[in-house]
Amino acid sequence: MIKIFVIGFPHTATTYCYKYLLEKFPRHMGIFEPFNAEVVDWCMELNHTYHYSEGKVKHHLLHLPPLLIQLIYENSRWLWDWVDNDKPSTEFLGNAWSNVLTSLDSVTERFIVKDVCAWVRLKEIVELLPRTKFIILVKDKESVFNDFLTLYRQTLQVKDYRKTHGRWLLGLGLFYRYFYGVENYPRHVDEIVLKRVFDDVYSRYCNIASYIETHHKYRDRVKVIVFEKRLQDEYIENALKQLFK
Repeated sequence: MIKIFVIGFPHTATTYCYKYLLEKFPRHMGIFEPFNAEVVDWCMELNHTYHYSEGKVKHHLLHLPPLLIQLIYENSRWLWDWVDNDKPSTEFLGNAWSNVLTSLDSVTERFIVKDVCAWVRLKEIVELLPRTKFIILVKDKESVFNDFLTLYRQTLQVKDYRKTHGRWLLGLGLFYRYFYGVENYPRHVDEIVLKRVFDDVYSRYCNIASYIETHHKYRDRVKVIVFEKRLQDEYIENALKQLFK
């Protein structure tokens, strides 16, 4: 079953939280970014992957039943459909996104799952997984944007124009298109446009997180950690105490 699901916006310390939880609960298995095709591709090769700031990251994708591995892999292809096409044929997170989660939840082992695309369907996911505890990370807006700006400049330097294209835009374009229509994205991208798109989608993320946290139906299963600059271990421990009291 999915014991803990870490959901956050990119650059909100979700990987740090995921690694911390795996170390704290060594008998749990980790599923790292099941809806991100790029990461799934890396995870299909080895039992660990690498994060730009957190280094080596353990996962257990390859320990799953073969049919479930195949389901996760095939469903994650939605990302490339959205990156490469103005009119993708698959829905956001993939046509089988709910099947991926319910299949993981039906396995006897206990999982810690982490994903930074899943927040757009947060309410649906919380409803879908009534046995799961959720940790939602909300980092101060300035720090998150500065991370995006640094990555944007680095990506331009290596000429990875696919990632900076308005359809993808380091993930921001994907979220923007989800809310405003798949064909609507900035045709010209610069740092001003990056900031505008970021402001819009990060505000939506914060609003969704706030709604889930304050809704009485979810209060016992969801903890939103609001922090500045760096996630502290004590914040994670406090969240766990509240979720498992």
